[in-house]
Amino acid sequence: MPHPQFRALRHTGFFALALLTCILTSGPAGAQDGWQAALRQAPVLTMPVGVCAPSPLPLLKADPEAFTWKNPLPQGDHLLGVTGGAKTIWAVGDKGRILQKKGRTWESVNTGVTDYLSGAWAADDTHVFVTGYNGRVLYFDGRLWWDQPTGVSNDFNGIWGSAPNDVFTVGDRGVIFHWDGKCWMRQESGTDNLFFGVWGSSATDVWAVGGRGVVVHYDGSRWQPVDVGVQAHFVSVWGTGPDNVYIVGDGGTVVRKMGDTWRTDKPDTNALLRWVWGTANDDVWVAGDDGTLFHHNGAFWVRAASGTGQAIRGGWSERKKRVATLVGDNGTILSGTFEKGILPVIKGTHSDLLATDGDWAVGLNATILHSDRAGWTPVAPGPSGPVGHLMALGALADGRALVAGPDGVWVGDTAGWKSVPPPRVGVVKAIRTWGHAAVAVGSEGLVMAWNGDGWWPMQERIQGTLNGIGGASPNDFWVVGEEGIAYHYLNGQWSRAPTPGGEELAAISDSGVTVGALGVIYRWSGDSWRRLGQGGLSLMAVADGPQGATWTAGDFGTILKITGEQIETVPFTGQSLWGIKANGNGMRLVGDGGTIIEWQETQRRR
Repeated sequence: MPHPQFRALRHTGFFALALLTCILTSGPAGAQDGWQAALRQAPVLTMPVGVCAPSPLPLLKADPEAFTWKNPLPQGDHLLGVTGGAKTIWAVGDKGRILQKKGRTWESVNTGVTDYLSGAWAADDTHVFVTGYNGRVLYFDGRLWWDQPTGVSNDFNGIWGSAPNDVFTVGDRGVIFHWDGKCWMRQESGTDNLFFGVWGSSATDVWAVGGRGVVVHYDGSRWQPVDVGVQAHFVSVWGTGPDNVYIVGDGGTVVRKMGDTWRTDKPDTNALLRWVWGTANDDVWVAGDDGTLFHHNGAFWVRAASGTGQAIRGGWSERKKRVATLVGDNGTILSGTFEKGILPVIKGTHSDLLATDGDWAVGLNATILHSDRAGWTPVAPGPSGPVGHLMALGALADGRALVAGPDGVWVGDTAGWKSVPPPRVGVVKAIRTWGHAAVAVGSEGLVMAWNGDGWWPMQERIQGTLNGIGGASPNDFWVVGEEGIAYHYLNGQWSRAPTPGGEELAAISDSGVTVGALGVIYRWSGDSWRRLGQGGLSLMAVADGPQGATWTAGDFGTILKITGEQIETVPFTGQSLWGIKANGNGMRLVGDGGTIIEWQETQRRR
């Protein structure tokens, strides 16, 4: 996905322990370099200064969303901005995600837009502006959502207005646009640097801040650079008036304008601060990575408990009630006051999930989840149960599950677990079950079968790491792995059939569709591999679904539905997806941030 303000690239290699290293070291980083350049070409300005952009168009009624969130709730995409009116609060984020809160409940708003939405500003409940990547600006008039073209493909990162007919949005390459109530018009910023935040006290006092210490001020007629005496990556700006302005950024930086003087005013943190907002001089908030949250009471900064370790990326405060609503990574929503405390609204685990089967899902830090009528519930591994990161899972017909990772293999259920070590050295990477039977594969060519109480080896010839297994029965299955490894096991005999491109293979479905690095997709035709697609983000999981379709998923929310020779992209989430399994008449996918999403045949889009 494009950067939700400095998230490091997620996936550089596939498997073995390197995969887990990639998972553990990814996430919000301390540098502010717009990593979307690694995924697509840098945006280019096409709209001249002082020219009206195209006229707004109403968004067509969107198709129903393909999937529903099961964990976390209400949803798990990164939220990058939040704003509010008199009766409604809106939060926006990855893949066009818009949530609105009326009363106590957060509900999803489906506009059909899939661009990443980075900021929001509302004059009131009937004048709401949302800004996003690829030059995207949306507008809500209280009844309909409108697309407001800007004529550029630059990513917009921040938005603020003084009135419904006086709104500014800022973004990549020094782009600044202004809405006058009739059209969006590009303004000359005097820089090609990256802007992240914008705020003003009036139409003639507006500030924009960004990378490498860039700060510019608008006096109602032109933007001019301002030297605040600090070189840092600035992310957010807010103030109570022309003589009291706060700018925050990396390293816990807080720069404050007091009259004509700028001074540093640093809280006790080195975290990247992504948001500053407040209601008055004695009610100022800053927040950022790792759940960092501070409140300024007019005299000094006081650390506040946020109840989360997720990055906080945006916030909004009700001026009369002084209630703050904060949003961030993995669907984080927090709400409260400094006096009474800030409490999480979202429910469910945030641990990355790597595999799912039956009523189970597993992931990092020995995370085990089980589904029942109450939803997805954590299962304690117990003193003799799984430890470390769990990357493989198979559900048995008796209700138990086999789970595995670099630290071992276990069998158990909600009542308890026991270790069932492999017969020889090797890290288990995938498990496939058929009723009470199971086969597991892993590093060092490991292939082993489950006999109901333990494992026995199935072969000694295969060299290299095996990442995936799929097939019709324990007597008829495929194993795939690094450098295009592919073997077919049929009634006690092994036959070698590597894919022609030699790409890293991640998984294979029961019907013989295998996927892997760089979006490679092959299907076994009976005597050879047929390439169905290649040239995209890595695919990590594949499974056969209802009505003959095969589903695959991978990096940055990639979901593909394969029907015959046709490959359909199904946009829904920005979270990387690591596991997939047929679920009744639908599909279940799991991934980063505790993501569990489900699709049912009755949810098919028109």
